[in-house]
Amino acid sequence: MSDSRTFSDFTSSAEFEPNGSLRIVTGTEALVNSLRMWIASFRGELIRRPARGGYIVQWLMKPMSEEVGIRIREAIQEGLFEDFEPRITITKVRVIPDYENQFWNIELEGYSSLLKETFSLSEKLRRISQ
Repeated sequence: MSDSRTFSDFTSSAEFEPNGSLRIVTGTEALVNSLRMWIASFRGELIRRPARGGYIVQWLMKPMSEEVGIRIREAIQEGLFEDFEPRITITKVRVIPDYENQFWNIELEGYSSLLKETFSLSEKLRRISQ
């Protein structure tokens, strides 16, 4: 079995298979799913890893600005380097504000040496009003 098949995860939207079991994704799809969950998580929310996640939540509570976008990008880069598994190499991080709709477009591109594949992720995170 190849390494890409050994990395698996349940889908972030908890999709079900026709037989009633939870849908499992593998390879790059599992990696992107894991990244999506990590980015949107609060610290302590990830099961069996209470110290992981939550790197950008504090910035989602701030008024949207160019400075906050820079802080979100830095938090993502720092967090992925410090505690995301499997290890990945990030080649691009973009944090683009949508002021009108009050959300951040987050785009990631990179390479997984475990999977020996490139990946990309595009996610929208809404600003959390105080």
